[in-house]
Amino acid sequence: MRPLRINIGCGATPTPGWMNFDNSITVRLARFPLLVTGLARAGIMSAAQVRFAGLARERGIAWADAAQGLPLQDGEVEVAYSSHMLEHLEPEGARAFLLEVRRVLRPGG
Repeated sequence: MRPLRINIGCGATPTPGWMNFDNSITVRLARFPLLVTGLARAGIMSAAQVRFAGLARERGIAWADAAQGLPLQDGEVEVAYSSHMLEHLEPEGARAFLLEVRRVLRPGG
């Protein structure tokens, strides 16, 4: 099995070959292309959000709130990467996020 590497809070810059997570509502909506089209036509989603939904669908970005828990097993991750995300969390959310990363990292990860 190939080592699991994850990018948490990837936004519109997922890392190729890695499992990419983001907690944007747009990532959740990306699974429903017809809904995205309808929301765009209704003026509820911007063109940028529609593009991001397409990217999320094409690149397999998964929805996850890392402060609430990642859909991964204990110790199954070799590398966890996150950039420009931690500063968006409240202190307790940041603590929960770091504990969750620690949970999924394998020893020496």
